[in-house]
Amino acid sequence: MADDAMKSILFVCTGNIFRSLIAEYALKQFLGGAGMYVVGSAGIEAKPQSIHPLVRVRLLERGVDPAGHVQRKLSPLLLDQAACVVAMGRDHQAAVQ
Repeated sequence: MADDAMKSILFVCTGNIFRSLIAEYALKQFLGGAGMYVVGSAGIEAKPQSIHPLVRVRLLERGVDPAGHVQRKLSPLLLDQAACVVAMGRDHQAAVQ
């Protein structure tokens, strides 16, 4: 694990368009622009699909614009770079392990 990984948090779900996406943007907003942590997300499948409209609306209502979000598929490199990996469900936990 690299030194810069000591401050990184990675949220993991299935498609990286709902749960992990919301967790990533919520934590980024909570932390503000402090830059203390690198926060990201990925999906164990991450098949190309759009962000659910309800997710987009709720994020926009909270001042978060997810327009720039790009789905990422979970990879060994992403796991290796993360100091803290948060699985959004038990199946995601199994995939991470």
